[in-house]
Amino acid sequence: MGKYYVAYEDKGPSGPCGQSVECTRSHHDLYIFDDEESARAFIVKARPNASRVMPKITGFWSEDHGNVIAITR
Repeated sequence: MGKYYVAYEDKGPSGPCGQSVECTRSHHDLYIFDDEESARAFIVKARPNASRVMPKITGFWSEDHGNVIAITR
């Protein structure tokens, strides 16, 4: 089984796992998962809530498939 990748953009003040970032800056992260279930669970967790301003999943793909996997919102 290959790895699954989730590209994530957050405009602050905190990322999906609570890490602190400057409120005035966007940051981009690449998260790597060993299975699709974990990657999809992260996507659900990364949805907007009161502590984050407009977080956005910008990509989701697998090295096995070589294609971007569609994200349903």
